[in-house]
Amino acid sequence: MQYLDLVTNFDPGQLTSWGRRLFNGSNGIVATAKEAAVFSAGATRTTPPAVPLLHH
Repeated sequence: MQYLDLVTNFDPGQLTSWGRRLFNGSNGIVATAKEAAVFSAGATRTTPPAVPLLHH
């Protein structure tokens, strides 16, 4: 049985073939991820956003 483990022995420095594909593949996380604005340099918002209204 083949598992979808991303790393070997819980070591993030030892990606499995599936981990390499998921993170470093042509459509993987490294190629497609974008930093959330809240983590960007210069982000100043310190209060949480308002709760959105539910539409019926």
